[in-house]
Amino acid sequence: YLNRRRMQRTGITPKKIRISVIIPFHNERDIIGTTHASISQLSNSQDYEFIWVNDRSRDGGEAILAERIAEHDNHQLVTNHAEPKGKLSGKKLALDLGIQHASGDYVVLTDADCHYPEQWLQNIESAFLRGADLYFGPVIKESPGLLGHMIRFEQAINHRIGEAFSGYRYPLLVFGANWGGKKSLLTAGGGFASLRRSLSGDDDLMVQG
Repeated sequence: YLNRRRMQRTGITPKKIRISVIIPFHNERDIIGTTHASISQLSNSQDYEFIWVNDRSRDGGEAILAERIAEHDNHQLVTNHAEPKGKLSGKKLALDLGIQHASGDYVVLTDADCHYPEQWLQNIESAFLRGADLYFGPVIKESPGLLGHMIRFEQAINHRIGEAFSGYRYPLLVFGANWGGKKSLLTAGGGFASLRRSLSGDDDLMVQG
């Protein structure tokens, strides 16, 4: 942010980068419309590419989404038909498919059950403009009561741990709903399909690799 302000004051136009946002979903008919509405209210949303990846949904949610994005040239819907095998989850296959369709040099990964602050993508773009190859941010769990407070406390601690290790250039963990990086980094070594040793790990194992 400070770097961009300084360039604007001196009359230098900040370098433009292309960012593609990958949003996989599986049987999320009840929330997909709300998620799309949240994406639509992002600042300068027309400047980013959004790739929605239907991961073998059977509830008709993809039809609802297709109708909503029909008039938006920067949104596209693709479908992962591949069935997961062994410990290779459908989500990993969906993420790889989304990245294959991404036209941006940078990709941002999120989930279809999130609500986004208005400046979400602009803040990520600022990090990339400052030279970051990898970005990750916090995710706040919307759960009521004492359990919800405990979950949010744990998430805050985990995010600080991730920040600390990243400061030493050793990414340890990220939140899968709020991270991204250079497309070339996320496709190196076979992408997410290479993470066959765990059912999960579409975030932490990727950055540790």
